[in-house]
Amino acid sequence: MIHFSKKKSKRQTATCFDSTTYTYEVLEAGGTNTGGEDRHARKHKVVIKNNTCTCGKPTLLHIACSHMHTACRVRRIDPLVPPMTAKEFALRNVLNTWAPQFEPFRDEDEWPLYEGPRYVADQGLLWKSKGPRKRKRYKMDMDRAVKGKSKPSVVGTHFVEDTIHNRCSVCHKENHNRRKCPQLDVS
Repeated sequence: MIHFSKKKSKRQTATCFDSTTYTYEVLEAGGTNTGGEDRHARKHKVVIKNNTCTCGKPTLLHIACSHMHTACRVRRIDPLVPPMTAKEFALRNVLNTWAPQFEPFRDEDEWPLYEGPRYVADQGLLWKSKGPRKRKRYKMDMDRAVKGKSKPSVVGTHFVEDTIHNRCSVCHKENHNRRKCPQLDVS
């Protein structure tokens, strides 16, 4: 982000309005973006001593924006020095973040005795270590009609057809189909 701001600041110009508070007007040139839309030129007010810009990035992100880089370049001030950049983003503090800060574990014999509450794991909540995980599928009306019988459901039986009463296509009577029709056995 800092490299992008430095690169963007090279296309901007700054005019000093107040040398005591280091107030600058930064003109950002307009142009066309990759989508073909025209961007108009914009002006931003940068106050270096307060570390503020009208774009709001120095206040929100605590890192100098491209307008701050432009004003600092004209004033010959380093924008990465802690007044312009938060102390947390200074190189020394970033490196200290990843520095080793933990003590190595000692042997169990050297651990102090623990006299607090004793926690016991619930065996029913343990995951199986082998095999696929169990999947929970909510059954609907379609799943309740099993093996030719429909069961009454809590959800409702609007879409469940009762499959007990089959109708024969030969004699048009219920409770059997064409293969088991008694009229076909007679002939």
